[in-house]
Amino acid sequence: MPKTSVQKKEVKPKQDPVCKKYLVEYEIRAVSKYKRLTYYFCSNSCMEKFKAAPKCYTQ
Repeated sequence: MPKTSVQKKEVKPKQDPVCKKYLVEYEIRAVSKYKRLTYYFCSNSCMEKFKAAPKCYTQ
């Protein structure tokens, strides 16, 4: 029987720009866009801090 190769999609962890925690897909609690980029957060409080001063976290 021939072997078939199954390619696994490698998922790169996303980093919360506020607390710097690396998040895998199931840990993401909030998402926001800023200047056409998508940012992922571990909590709504991190997202709110980001929204209040996005330049502080994107430089």
